[in-house]
Amino acid sequence: MARVLFVVAREQPELLSHLTHEFPEGDVSVVVDRRHGDRRQRERRRRAMAAGTERRGAERRGTTASAHELRALGYSIVRLEEDDFSLAAPERPFVNATAVRQVEAYLRDHFRYYTPVSSWDRVREGQAFVILAASGQTAHRVVFTKEFLDYYGTAMADRIPTILDEWKVLQHLELAGTQRLVVSSYGVRSGDD
Repeated sequence: MARVLFVVAREQPELLSHLTHEFPEGDVSVVVDRRHGDRRQRERRRRAMAAGTERRGAERRGTTASAHELRALGYSIVRLEEDDFSLAAPERPFVNATAVRQVEAYLRDHFRYYTPVSSWDRVREGQAFVILAASGQTAHRVVFTKEFLDYYGTAMADRIPTILDEWKVLQHLELAGTQRLVVSSYGVRSGDD
């Protein structure tokens, strides 16, 4: 089951194509917005036209954050809850959750005006982050291997941000651009070798 759902506005076919290519499978799904306006507003207008007057003066339900994001950005990110009672085998192995939280907080702190989206990279066996610009285009890609997350998450989770600074991960990301980087216990390397 997907953990992150991208809903892309119908008027953004190039963004839909980009995100579909960026997240072809796994725990991130990309769909196009199929709504044609708010259902409750349509029904309310139809009833008001039929009755000649409107019974309720103000709409009790406000616009959702995702509707606002769709209009402003052209996409909305919906985080889905994991199905704890699923009988299917997990799509990814268990990794140290503390380490993943530390890495995600590090990326969010250093890329404030970007959106890091995490997914499991089956090829490189690690937690992948695609860092998106406000336009939805990919700015950076980085994978933290399972062995890095398990070792540092168990031994010294609170030192992960310091280690990433010492290894100059941010400078490596800036130099790499959209090329994938892999962070393992052995250091930082290009992931497309």
